[in-house]
Amino acid sequence: MVPPSSHPVWRDLITGRKTLRSDSVALNMLLYNAKLKMSRGAEPEEEIELIHRAHALFEKLEFCLQDELAQLLR
Repeated sequence: MVPPSSHPVWRDLITGRKTLRSDSVALNMLLYNAKLKMSRGAEPEEEIELIHRAHALFEKLEFCLQDELAQLLR
C-alpha cells in the first residue's frame, strides 16, 4: 500500500535521505531530478510538487514497484 503524500518518507525520498534500488527508469529519472532540484534549494511549493509527483508515480505503478515500496517503508 502506498503511504499518503503527507507521510514524511516522501520528503526523505526526494531529498536523498532515503534511497531506493530500482530497475524502473521512470522512478530513477524522477528521483534524480527531484534530488537535483532539492539540492539547488527548491521553493516550498516546488518541494510539494515533487512529493506529489513521486507519490503519483508510486500510485500509478504500485503493482510493479512492490520491491521499491517495501524499501520505502523500512
